[in-house]
Amino acid sequence: MDSKTNNGRKNYTDREKTLFADIIASKKSVIENKRTSVQAMRARSAAWQEVLQEFNASADHSRNLKQLKILYDNLKRKARKDLAAEHQRDFQDIVEELGLEEGELQSYTAQAKEEQRLEKTETFKTGGGPSNAPGISGTSLQILSILGDTVVPVSNIFDSGASYHKGICNGVYYRACV
Repeated sequence: MDSKTNNGRKNYTDREKTLFADIIASKKSVIENKRTSVQAMRARSAAWQEVLQEFNASADHSRNLKQLKILYDNLKRKARKDLAAEHQRDFQDIVEELGLEEGELQSYTAQAKEEQRLEKTETFKTGGGPSNAPGISGTSLQILSILGDTVVPVSNIFDSGASYHKGICNGVYYRACV
């Protein structure tokens, strides 16, 4: 017996979600294209129509385009939420492994953020000559290396400060936009 939602539509089965994800993956470059030109929008609309036809040809229940777009948004939201939860679990495992107390961890984090703020301030100072920005201390580098992706903000090309974000790659601390 299939469960139903409040409005009478059938819920998506795991098989339907997998089928949908496979279809979307084949058209990802068009569907996830963020350009807003007329050509891009037409291509995106045509790709969605193809997704609808392919999905309805193989799915247990017929769906309309609006339902599939909502499913796609929900699946993306869930994937991001699951990834954040995984990062949080990984972070908690590292904290427990190191035996850091909450206050100690907050102190290291605050110190690293303050050093990053000072470096950014020094970088924007005018007057010519080399930057007097202090380097990040060894302890802060070590903590930031441990924290890894948990302290790296999501990249955003529209963020004017994005070039100052730092990250960890294979255990090495680096500037995100080099």
